[in-house]
Amino acid sequence: MFTENSSPFHTPVPRSVPNYYKIIKEPIDFSNIKSKLNRKHLNHYESVDNFVADMKLVFSNCSQYNPNFTEIGQAGIVLSNFFTKLINQNLPEYGEGMSIGQAVVQSQAQSQAQSQAQSQAQSQAQSQAQAQAQAQDEAVADSSMVQVPPPPSAVEMTESHTETGADNNSSAMDPQPHTKKTKSADNVHMY
Repeated sequence: MFTENSSPFHTPVPRSVPNYYKIIKEPIDFSNIKSKLNRKHLNHYESVDNFVADMKLVFSNCSQYNPNFTEIGQAGIVLSNFFTKLINQNLPEYGEGMSIGQAVVQSQAQSQAQSQAQSQAQSQAQSQAQAQAQAQDEAVADSSMVQVPPPPSAVEMTESHTETGADNNSSAMDPQPHTKKTKSADNVHMY
């Protein structure tokens, strides 16, 4: 039974497994643990603490990537409970009172809560960024509007020419050119 459950953990997870190495930052497997038991290994275990930590990391990685209702998730829980039982029987000072299987389920719940919190924070940040961008766009639109005064009426033009001493029948060029706002890009044209 335990041999069947342990087979997914014997060797490293293949690189072809989608997003595994993006999600799991410290991958480890039983073959790596076995090699670290050899004193000739560069990173051999110098303490039982290191060995127990790596075993727990195998099961933690399993629970982080595989939901507990999947076949591999279930295998991880069964093996972690078995490992905890062995530790509690043989090295009780390394048992933590809670089986690794229980810790796995608790870890998954915490991971899901963290993911939801991160997702909510990202959504809020995106909403704030969109609101800021919209406010900036509105501010730019408001500042780019050019207000053109209406052209003077014929009476105002006559009064203006009279006040300046200009002759109403004069063919002199109008001292105040008329402006017109066009619909294209708020350009002002003289005519």
